[in-house]
Amino acid sequence: KLKLRFLLHMTVNFIKNQNYSIIKSISSELSHIKDLDVLKYELQKFMINFKIWENIYVSFNSILKIFDIFKSKIFHSKYLENLFSKINTENIENNFSYSWETLNKNIHNCQNCNLHKTNHNYVVGIGNQNADWLFVGEAPGEEEDKIGEPFVGDSGKLLDNMLQHLQLSRHQNIYIANTVKCRPPYNREPTDAEMNNCQDFLLQQIGLIQPKIIVCLGKVAFYALFKTQLNLPKSCSVSKYRKKMFNLSYQYKKQQYKIPTFITYHPSYLLRSPVQKVETWKDLCLAKHFYDTQITKNKN
Repeated sequence: KLKLRFLLHMTVNFIKNQNYSIIKSISSELSHIKDLDVLKYELQKFMINFKIWENIYVSFNSILKIFDIFKSKIFHSKYLENLFSKINTENIENNFSYSWETLNKNIHNCQNCNLHKTNHNYVVGIGNQNADWLFVGEAPGEEEDKIGEPFVGDSGKLLDNMLQHLQLSRHQNIYIANTVKCRPPYNREPTDAEMNNCQDFLLQQIGLIQPKIIVCLGKVAFYALFKTQLNLPKSCSVSKYRKKMFNLSYQYKKQQYKIPTFITYHPSYLLRSPVQKVETWKDLCLAKHFYDTQITKNKN
């Protein structure tokens, strides 16, 4: 039992860091446990408890990945179905925050990675919490870390100016968030592990806002939201996926949602490559046209 519990706990950490080769080895070890009753009992208990080992919160997506590992002949499909049912009906509520107050508290208490050790502020987001539009960026920079608000400084001014021409404003009808809530040192890109640790926070923001349209600012935001759904490499480029609409599929309060999503260049990139401002404007106009002709029309 102790060996089994240890292996299961280790599995979660390796999933959060996407070290699937080690997970495969753990799965192999588990397959040699002969007492199937013990294995089933411990696995079921493990799946039902989201808060485990050093208070690490496991996302529902990670739970599903764990299930994939153990889909072998030792489990009948009915048994797996029962476990899924238990998680869906009893425990998914415990893993997500259904109020901004709780979400903010969880973010400010988060110590799931080392970024909290060097940040000055947790940058949750800014804007209308009931907005139709959600803009998702990469990570807080130096200025954002000081102030505690996303997209300030020159990149924020550029973004605000472009949005203003589309009658969009962070103070009125949009919400802005990032894939991670703490500044990575030296403004580097967040790692996969850091994005995984913050993924639940972003998904909970999406669930609370219930946006009608999402715009990813830069490849990191697009990768964070679609890496599993589209099987994206981390090196995915904005140019390959812009000018298209993607439906972001996610689960919230036991319901499945699909949100039209677009991608364009990050404002910081535009400061370094001003020639791409025209292309970014085209992307934003495309998203606005879709919103006006498809979403607003359906609302009316």
